[in-house]
Amino acid sequence: MSFRLRLAALALAFVSAVQAGTLGSLVQIKAAKGPVVPNAYIVTLKPSAQLSTHRDILRTFQRAESDVKYEWASLHAFAGTFSDDALLALRQSDDVAAIEPDTVGGVDALMTQTDAIWNLQRISQVAKLASNSTTARNYMYTYDDSAGAGVDIYVVDSGVNVNHTEFEGRASWGTSFGGYPVGDGFGHGTHVAGTAAGKTFGVAKKANIIAVRILSNNGSGQMSDCVAAIDWATQQATTLTFRPSVITISLHFPPSDVLDAAVTNAVNAGVHLTASAGNGASSWDTQSPGRAAAAITVGATDINDEMSYYSNFGAGVDIFAPGDSILSSYIGSSNNETVVMSGTSMSTPHVAGLVAYLVGLEGNKPTSEILARLKEFSPDGILTGVPSDTNNELADNGATL
Repeated sequence: MSFRLRLAALALAFVSAVQAGTLGSLVQIKAAKGPVVPNAYIVTLKPSAQLSTHRDILRTFQRAESDVKYEWASLHAFAGTFSDDALLALRQSDDVAAIEPDTVGGVDALMTQTDAIWNLQRISQVAKLASNSTTARNYMYTYDDSAGAGVDIYVVDSGVNVNHTEFEGRASWGTSFGGYPVGDGFGHGTHVAGTAAGKTFGVAKKANIIAVRILSNNGSGQMSDCVAAIDWATQQATTLTFRPSVITISLHFPPSDVLDAAVTNAVNAGVHLTASAGNGASSWDTQSPGRAAAAITVGATDINDEMSYYSNFGAGVDIFAPGDSILSSYIGSSNNETVVMSGTSMSTPHVAGLVAYLVGLEGNKPTSEILARLKEFSPDGILTGVPSDTNNELADNGATL
């Protein structure tokens, strides 16, 4: 039977189902808690289904004003835009396990225009800082000279100005998803990268930065591009470079099973992943990828060791790190621009850098063991304003223990 005839038969079956009241067999499209991309969906297949079979069908969908954007063998899923008829065919397929809308996400940062460098000392000493000045530049950062050497940090964000002087030639362009050009037109990714591994502002001062761009110049991007970025970075680390690697994502998307599955897949493959808890002053499970159990999910604190007023919280927040008034690298007319930002976007690369630091210092281990080691170093219960159901752990590199 030709595809046109089959599609017509499906449409007829749909009308019959409506008349008979038997629509329960259709795969239900999961509700999105946030803005969606029109007619764009992510489809997960059942383990018994063959991705190649659906690839053949989807080629025909393209002729029906539908298009497949990504296919992920590791997730047994694909993403694209689908016409109403193609979506109906997918919903009626016995091979489809789940369908969710492709959503729009953005950064977890709050910009300010003050100067600071307090945060690096805070993650290298147990005691509370003696000063509460976020503008002083006389703080001390104590760390082992290994400083994350030999570890790659994939920054999934707005891109990175890889020529910034903070990176000393250790930053390189990876790839872009979503059709965006090389570079960082928003600045968020360059700031994140500087905190993770910059020579002045960074935690792991000898780690490599690999830019993976999924955001536009206004800081928004599609969830499917984030899934693709995680999958790409995982493949790079496990099949091409074979170097210990960390993926860091300081972004938020509406809760997504597919995005969470991509995180789990990366961690199961041996790639560490840090994610921001979010800036909604609410539960950590309101956004992905921060709600993914496999991720190291990071909340934010201020210079007074108080949980930042905007930080998400809850049992799924694994650890906290400085997030207020963080000075780091930025974009602009030169390659030495800086700016101050605040948010869980800023706290997360501290922990990404600490993961790289520990891997370089003590060797690569599963993410669960790295997190346990971070918690060994963490001064317990020192933070104020943290709810009782939330881990009261402040990130520390253990250098002064």
